Amino acid sequence: MDNDIDPKILEEIRKLSISSNVKFNRFFGDLTPETKNVLETIIRHYIPKLKSIKNLTIQKYAAHDKGRGRITDMEIEMIDGESIWVEMQNWNEKIEEVKFFRWDDLRHLQLKKAKGRKCYLFVLLKIKGSEEEYKIWDGFRDLEAIRYSMKPDYHDGGMNEEIFPEEADGVIIFLNTERLSERKDTLGDIFHDLLVPGNVELKNKDMEKRRKELFTEEEVRKMCIEEQKLVDKFTEENRISDIKFMYTEGISPEKIAKGTKLTLEKVKKILEIE
Repeated sequence: MDNDIDPKILEEIRKLSISSNVKFNRFFGDLTPETKNVLETIIRHYIPKLKSIKNLTIQKYAAHDKGRGRITDMEIEMIDGESIWVEMQNWNEKIEEVKFFRWDDLRHLQLKKAKGRKCYLFVLLKIKGSEEEYKIWDGFRDLEAIRYSMKPDYHDGGMNEEIFPEEADGVIIFLNTERLSERKDTLGDIFHDLLVPGNVELKNKDMEKRRKELFTEEEVRKMCIEEQKLVDKFTEENRISDIKFMYTEGISPEKIAKGTKLTLEKVKKILEIE
């Protein structure tokens, strides 16, 4: 099995931070004492009244109204019944676009999940980059967090920075992970540990314990094999799409087979023709 592992992909996965798509859901996939402590430290810093986590679900499909849907990284149920969604966002988008889609998430959470209780959405943003990349985030680069609250009559409302969480049905909290990682306290250590390469010793003892137990060399190799399968699947899907496109453009199956170095029988099977 090891002979099938691409050494470049293996090294890349070793170096990936916990905030990466590959590792984030694995790291927080189980509610261990360590992950519970880490998440509660973040939650209580911004919402002190919340007590403790009862349960969490990773990669929860959220079916929206009108048939739309999306995947949220983490759904947390608190002891008192409050609902919290956590989204780790690893790419740069215009802040207004991010606000719009996350606002839609929060409205959905309030309508479908909260059942009269307040709901919260934490969006962890990685916005470190060039000056040009920073421009899309306006003045947020110098802030640790921005909070937006949902008006009680949110159907006609929208985001409002002036409403206190106690007066709102729901709250979105955008967290600037890069800025938070500079703090000299436990919260800062946690965000530092989310961002550093996977082969660096972590500051927070719970984070480091979880990392050592979870990302063993054997587990990293399994992750590598899974990633290679995803890459292969993506490559195959692209090839199938290209073949179908060529056929719609009038290229004969024989020429497609010659150009793609596939058998004519394979091409015809993809095209579902005799």
